[in-house]
Amino acid sequence: MSDRASIRVRLVASTAVVFALTVAWALSDVPSCLAEAAPLTPAEVVERGRELDGTQIDVTGEVLGEDLYAGKAHRWVNVAGGGTAVGLWVEQGLVEQIEHFGKYGVQGDTLTVRGTLNVACTQHGGEFDVHVSEVTSLEPGEVREQGVSWWKLGVGLAGIAIGFVEYRFYRRRRERLRP
Repeated sequence: MSDRASIRVRLVASTAVVFALTVAWALSDVPSCLAEAAPLTPAEVVERGRELDGTQIDVTGEVLGEDLYAGKAHRWVNVAGGGTAVGLWVEQGLVEQIEHFGKYGVQGDTLTVRGTLNVACTQHGGEFDVHVSEVTSLEPGEVREQGVSWWKLGVGLAGIAIGFVEYRFYRRRRERLRP
């Protein structure tokens, strides 16, 4: 075999090996392990819940609502992102780091939390939750000024006026049709 032919054979063989290793890596758990290194959104946590059940995960999202009583030393907190929210079971001391909970007129703090995902938590009656061990504040929330839209008042008053006129027409017509 000539030198050129042996180089071609080696090139084809090495390309085939690289291709086979790439396919094997893509089908293995390596990509999912690498993806777990980056914080997940609550939507991703819900979507991949069965796959991540019982593992340590990082979740990033906006804190919504309020912290709810969950026993003497714990609170329930909701973190939203990607169109859904996940319930977090957090120690009281970690909740004190949260300044703003999102609601009308308030942008909630953006957090990254680390904890254990439970698809059906035996401790909490089968709830889908994350038992948090660490809270990191990424961006503080803020109170947003909600300006008054005066045009909405005008539309509302016009609607009331139109409704009143329609009601009067209805009453007059009904009275005329009575025998």
